[in-house]
Amino acid sequence: MIHIKNSLPRTLAVHVRLFFHTGCLFILLLTGWPEELYAGTLYQVSRVIDGDTVLLDNGQRIRLLGINAPEISHRNKPAELGGIRAKDYLNKVLLKRLIHLEYDVERRDHYGRQLAHIYLDNGEHVNVAMLRLGLATLSIHPPNLQHARVLAAAEYVAQELGLGLWSQVSHQLRPINQLSAGLANKWGRYEAVVVKTKRFKQGTQLHLSDNSYVWISASDYEYFQALKTYVGRRVELRGWPKQRGGYWSIKLIHSSQLIMKPDRY
Repeated sequence: MIHIKNSLPRTLAVHVRLFFHTGCLFILLLTGWPEELYAGTLYQVSRVIDGDTVLLDNGQRIRLLGINAPEISHRNKPAELGGIRAKDYLNKVLLKRLIHLEYDVERRDHYGRQLAHIYLDNGEHVNVAMLRLGLATLSIHPPNLQHARVLAAAEYVAQELGLGLWSQVSHQLRPINQLSAGLANKWGRYEAVVVKTKRFKQGTQLHLSDNSYVWISASDYEYFQALKTYVGRRVELRGWPKQRGGYWSIKLIHSSQLIMKPDRY
């Protein structure tokens, strides 16, 4: 049995237990079936739209909370690597299956989709499974923080084992100075040292170099530790870089996107 802890962001640190048995790796995340779901309504999935969205037989679209899967081809855009694999997995485990839904603070997103955690009738938490298998990445959108620690732990295990997306070049850590036009608007992981903060009424910039910074809105301060504590520290950033004027900018909304790394000696 191996215990992994404290390598996750401080606010998300949990114990993950890895059990080895007859040459196979079994991952037990410390989670449980919410008791209130036993008596809840059962729904049937009639169609899988992509790796994080499904359609129910009552016409409702459900967006899985806490995860983000690569895009499939749409609107003349090619599929992202891993997008078809994520959709195929949901087709395998959800199509025509009865499921339970668990909601968080926000019930709908700006596209009108319902936001939910999906559980199979055997109790398996599908959102967690997608992360544990490396089929999606963590995507916490406050104030929807339910199961954030378990979701982060599931992603951490997949990353450590190099499963799914974590075996792809697109998901490897890059120095911030390697940002280029080909990486704009694509999810990525970047390493940098926070040089300084620049505070505005609407939020704060954490400057990483002469031409790059991260932006944290004032309304999201509560989801991070004190921003001044990041200054001088090496961090890992996760998000979608955009070019704004002569700068690269990555908007962060939760501490799971801004991971403080150990100091190098």
